[in-house]
Amino acid sequence: MRASNLILPLALLLAAPPAAQAYQLWCEDADALRIGVDPQTAAVLLTHAGAMYNCCPEPILYDVEASGGTLTVVERVLEETPCDCICCFDLEIVVADVPPGDWAVVFRWLDAESASWRELTGAVSVPATARDGAPHAELAAPPACLVSTGVEPDASTGAWGLIKTIYR
Repeated sequence: MRASNLILPLALLLAAPPAAQAYQLWCEDADALRIGVDPQTAAVLLTHAGAMYNCCPEPILYDVEASGGTLTVVERVLEETPCDCICCFDLEIVVADVPPGDWAVVFRWLDAESASWRELTGAVSVPATARDGAPHAELAAPPACLVSTGVEPDASTGAWGLIKTIYR
């Protein structure tokens, strides 16, 4: 009788790590930058894909500098009254009034996971159109949490220890 009482807990313990690895926030370390140009306005369109922030990240502000062939956009989240949750976002940003020409794009943000500044780069060619002033950026739409759309990464290789992985 005693041996049978140990078999079930032992089986559950052996099955727990693979089951625990099945769930991890899908956007962890999945940040990507997509770059485009609106053909009608010549605005530069940036998407910070897989951004992981507090569920209530507003306001999200953008500092823009265009000089020396480099368009630098810095994303800042002011979390004065954050919610008690974390979400994944695809933040779509419109950078208007960028002078025409070929630009190296540098996108920076304070990464919530590592608590350090991160950077993604790319390039864009902006056609000539009428400009109203200095380059500036804003969100194309209010941020909204995304649902998982892909395969979850292997949780056993992340920063979580085995015990945390089992119980998340």
